[in-house]
Amino acid sequence: MKLNMELNMLKNQTLKTKFAAGLIALLVPLAGQAQESVDLQNLEKSYWSAKDNEFSVVQNRAFSKKGRYSFTAQYGIPINDPYSEGSLYKGEVDYYWNEHWGMGLKYEKMDLVDNNATNTFINDHRTVPNHNVLKSFTAGSIYYAPLYAKMSFLDKKIIYFDMGVGLHAGSVGYEVQRSDGNAVKSTIGYGFSIFQQFYANQHWSFRWDFQTLYSSQERQRYRIGATESESARSLGDKTLQNTSLSIGITYWK
Repeated sequence: MKLNMELNMLKNQTLKTKFAAGLIALLVPLAGQAQESVDLQNLEKSYWSAKDNEFSVVQNRAFSKKGRYSFTAQYGIPINDPYSEGSLYKGEVDYYWNEHWGMGLKYEKMDLVDNNATNTFINDHRTVPNHNVLKSFTAGSIYYAPLYAKMSFLDKKIIYFDMGVGLHAGSVGYEVQRSDGNAVKSTIGYGFSIFQQFYANQHWSFRWDFQTLYSSQERQRYRIGATESESARSLGDKTLQNTSLSIGITYWK
């Protein structure tokens, strides 16, 4: 009798243990699912919105261009002129209506002379090659500066700079080389440039420009025969490309 009672008690405890284990096994997944549902809803409410489909990076600018005028003076050299060498002097006034877009007026004066190749040709052939010499470029400009950044210089100083491109259009002055006196001409010119400027403080920056200029120029023969008419001098028009590199300083107001 006593043995039977102990066996019944053991069976009851086993059934209770199995029931409790089964109940726990059933409730744990349900609790986990409920917890996951709550977490997802919180995440959705906190971090997601249907209108959040565009992103932008915001950086505090130590040197702002928005609403400011700038005055630039530069010295440069021609790079690809096959006949001339010398110096370029540039002056420019710009205005930026926001951090990326600006416009300006510029004037460039070219002080060019014959290069070694031209002088060699003159010495060998006792005449001057048929060519033109650039004298000036007066233009309006549009600038777009999408890049603004800073860099460390020898771990001693942080340098801020921006970089962009420019489009230019205006009047090109040039001289046609002629034996009876050079002819001063002008034509429409257009081009583009890449620029970068490094800020020293709120009012001063250093700037370089790499510029390419296109212009359709009248070409003429340097010398015509004594019996030839003036109409024989013309060689037609030709689109010429002139590239230059310049560096200078800018004052910001």
